[in-house]
Amino acid sequence: MAGYGFSTIGDIMFGHGYVEQSGDMLGFKLVNGFVPSRGLGVVVTANAHYTTNRWSVGIGLARIKWMRWYLLGLFLDVPTATLDATFDPVTHVLDQMALGQDCHAQFFDGKPWDIPGVVIPDLTKPHWIGTYKAVGSSLKVVVTLEGDDLMLQLGAFKRRLVATEKSDQFVWTLGWEAKSFHVVMVLSSFQIFYVTVGYQYHEKYIEFDRMG
Repeated sequence: MAGYGFSTIGDIMFGHGYVEQSGDMLGFKLVNGFVPSRGLGVVVTANAHYTTNRWSVGIGLARIKWMRWYLLGLFLDVPTATLDATFDPVTHVLDQMALGQDCHAQFFDGKPWDIPGVVIPDLTKPHWIGTYKAVGSSLKVVVTLEGDDLMLQLGAFKRRLVATEKSDQFVWTLGWEAKSFHVVMVLSSFQIFYVTVGYQYHEKYIEFDRMG
């Protein structure tokens, strides 16, 4: 049965037979829970998730699963006092692990990406133009110049690079998951340009070497 996408199966939901199927996409997270003997099914979905640290995605999904557990308990006539005795301390711990922070100013407050008085010098822009291949994979990025703007394209996404106060670091203005994508572009001691793309709240960076 697990081969059909069911992730959890067993007599584990307050003594009842239980089947679960979860699904995550970029736009939402979803948990289905079924108790066939009672003709009961509960669906919990959310169109947002924590993005505060590397544990955040798992914490958000854990909260949804505990909400599903609580709702199933209500329909299975479990006393609310019994449910609260477990649910409240668990969610308190989850809240402590995923402390909130201010929303991204560019996405939610309309703050300009550009820092006043900080620009990419025109003389350096041609240095970065080219195609870069990811180390260890076939992923590529292309840097071009369109008018006065230095553009970076990764797959179908093509957005402007914005200067920061560090001459070799830029912000890629991609509106994905309300994050800032940081791009470091340097000339190595071996005369090879490389681009490092990382994104806010996550400790993940992709290194690209210049082709040709």
